[in-house]
Amino acid sequence: MNFMPAELLAGDANGCRVRAAGIGELALPQNAQQQRSGEALTLGIRPEHLCLAAPTDDNCFDIVNVEYLGNEVYVYLEPKQGDTLLIHRSEAPSQWQEGQQVSLAADWEKVHLFDESGAALMLPTQRAAA
Repeated sequence: MNFMPAELLAGDANGCRVRAAGIGELALPQNAQQQRSGEALTLGIRPEHLCLAAPTDDNCFDIVNVEYLGNEVYVYLEPKQGDTLLIHRSEAPSQWQEGQQVSLAADWEKVHLFDESGAALMLPTQRAAA
C-alpha cells in the first residue's frame, strides 16, 4: 500500500476534505467527526487503485522508474511537492515512460485515512468491531 502524509482541512460524520502533497485537495467519504482541522493524517491507497492522467498544477508527479514484471507494470512516482515515492500498478503493456509528468486519479472510495495513532477513519456506513 502507498502511504503519504495528508492534512485534514475540514470534516464531519459525512466526509472530509484533506490536502496531500503532490495531489492537492481531496474530498473523501471518511468520518472525520472526531478529528480537528489541521490534524496530520496518513492517506493510504493500493497501487492498483491509482490511475495516471495528464499533469495539473496541484497534482503533478514525475515518473522516476517503470518496471516490467511479466504481465504487470509498476510505475514509480515522485511528487513535485513532498518526497513520498508512490507506486502505480497496471497490466502490461504500458504507455508510461521514465521522465514523464503525470497526475494521480483514483477511486477515492478506496482510499484509506489513518489518524496519528494509526487508527483508520471509518466510512459513514462502517462500524468499528466490538
